[in-house]
Formats: sequence, structure tokens, C-alpha cells
Amino acid sequence: MKALPAYLLQNRNMLLSRRNCLLVLGLSFLLVQVLLHYKFGVKIMYDSTRYIWFAKELEAGVWPGGYVNWYAAYCVVIFLAHVSGTGYAAVVLLQVIVAFAALYCLFQAVFELSGSLARAFVIAFLFGTSYQVQLWNTYILTESLFISCILIFAYLLYKSNAKKLLLLAVLPLLVFTVLLRPNGFLLAGSLVLYFIVYAWHTNKYVAKLLIGATGVAAVGLLFFLNSNIAAFVEFFKLSYLNGEIICGYNGLTISPDNNLTYEDDNYTLSVVYELISADVLYFFRLALAKFFFLFSDVRPYYTLSHNLYIVGFLAVVYTLMFRNVWGFIQKQPALFVFLGSFILLNAGLIMITYTDWDGRFLAPLIGPMLLIAGGVDKGKLKPAGN
Repeated sequence: MKALPAYLLQNRNMLLSRRNCLLVLGLSFLLVQVLLHYKFGVKIMYDSTRYIWFAKELEAGVWPGGYVNWYAAYCVVIFLAHVSGTGYAAVVLLQVIVAFAALYCLFQAVFELSGSLARAFVIAFLFGTSYQVQLWNTYILTESLFISCILIFAYLLYKSNAKKLLLLAVLPLLVFTVLLRPNGFLLAGSLVLYFIVYAWHTNKYVAKLLIGATGVAAVGLLFFLNSNIAAFVEFFKLSYLNGEIICGYNGLTISPDNNLTYEDDNYTLSVVYELISADVLYFFRLALAKFFFLFSDVRPYYTLSHNLYIVGFLAVVYTLMFRNVWGFIQKQPALFVFLGSFILLNAGLIMITYTDWDGRFLAPLIGPMLLIAGGVDKGKLKPAGN
């Protein structure tokens, strides 16, 4: 028994070789995918029917309008599956392949940032075997590609170190990711903040120009959103007036202090302002409840074992992240702003709408949190310039 630790110590480099780590990660990832596919197969949900309808309209030569345009990139993926005759199994296979690419990018990013193969392996293993994340690969929903593309883009952004050529090369990936889901545009906002922070450390004049241009663009965006978010405003009104915390679940609500009503046929941002300002205390109570259920990811209707698994997994993620966050900020300020702002912007959006029924909204944030958790080894690495 005493010989085993000595053997392991002497052969640590062999056991922790990059090739062996990737082999174990690949096999464990594949096992999880097989088990999930065996249990769920190809899952087509209610939301899936919207994307399928959009794809069929494209087949007929029509580009549909309306709310589903916010999911245009995924609808095009469904369209390509239709016209190629490969079916939805091919979409799931694509999602699994892209998810593995994201796993590799996370492993490589943490390895390069921290210089620790063991740390990179642990972080990637948590991501690759997480039920909360990998589950979405079996669904004909936007979550899987959204989760994966965010991580892939974050790694390429880190590798680019703001180099124009590589950034131009990954621009199509950014556009694709932004058009996967309505909250995809938050990724573009986080990228702008990345450039501002990067420029602030290299050329403050350029940073000030970026800040000014961003302010002007933000005003323009508000005008655009004000006339193109009728569906969002409708969702907000229904959930807010009902005190709904979890979308579609009436077993957990918060009652307003005042009798809130809104009968006007108005679907602009002014509705959001008027309802919030009518009872600010109620808004904050409701928003904090949504924040809690977003980041705890527990649900009253889950089994006890499921909730315990979620709490255990997230406890590890949050502990690792908060232990490393200050070092990450010091060594990678721009990258941290990109990841951190994306997490917080999504949280803010949830706080004024509602959290999801099944963990869909937290799943895309787990990858960025794990990247911060893997982060930077304070004693070994110099600042990477971004």
C-alpha cells in the first residue's frame, strides 16, 4: 500500500500528461453523451416547434417576421437539417461535436492561463460531466449551441489578445452566437466592454473614443428595442403582475404591496418603467427572488436527490470561482470584464423578467464561471496583456 503513493509521485508527469488528460476527458464526455442519448433520445419541445416552423417557412422561400427572428441562427441550422435530409439526429450530433470543441477550449484556456494541467483537467471535467450543462445537447433547443459557442468565442478572444486578424476571423462565430437567442446580444455588449478595458490599458484615448461611441450606440439601441420588443413586454407584464418567479409555475409567487394593473395596449419600454416605479419595493423583492432561483438552480418540483446534486455541483463551481476571482481580475482584467459582464447582464435580464422552469438560463453562465474558476495561477503567470 505504501508503494502506491510513491509510484504515483514518481509517475505524476506521465499520469497528468496533456494527452492522458484529454483522453480521460474525451471518454468521460462520450460516456455522458451516450447515457443522455439513451435516456432522452432526441427531445423536441414546445419551443422546438417555433424553430421547425421557421425552417419550413425558409424552405418555402419565406423569411418569417416576429419574435422567432431572435432565434434566427438556430432556425437556419434546423433548415439545413431539413434540406439535407439528415433529420434532427444530425442536429443533436452537431451539438455534441460543438460541445466537445467547447470542452477542449475550456481545458486549453485554463491550462494556458494557469499553467496547471491538473487545474485545467478538473475544471474541464466538471464542465464535461455536468448533467446541468450536457443535458441540453439532446434537445432541439438553442441552449446547447449557445453554451458551447460562448466558451469557444471566449477562448478565441483570449488567444487573439485583441489582434485584428483573428478577431475578424471569429466575427462570424460572434454573429452566429448573438443570433441564437434573444439574450445573445448581451455577448456583443460584453465584447464592447472588453475592448474598452483592453484599450484603457494600452491607449486611453482610444478607450475614451470607444466609451463615447458606445454611449451613442446604446441610445440607438434603446430606440430600436423600444419598437421591437412587444413580445418581451408582454412576457414582462404577465409575469410581473402575477408575481411570477419561475416561468409557468404558480406555486411560488410574490404578491405586490399595491394592487398593480395595466390595461393600456402599450408594448414599449415605458410599460416596464411605469410598472416598476409603481411599487419599487415589490420589484426588488421579486427581482431578488429571481436572482436566488437563477443561481441556486433548485426548484420546488425537483426531487430531493436532483436538488442536492445541483447544490453540490454549484457549491464547487462558486467556491472555485470566488477563490480565484481577484487573481483573475489582476492578471486578465479585460477577459474578466467580458466574462463577468456577460454573467451579470444575463442575471439583470432575468431579474426584470423571470427565471426558467428547468435550468436553461443558468446553463450558459456555467462555462464562463468555470473559466474564471480555473483562471490564473498568481505565482506563475505574468499579465497576458488583456
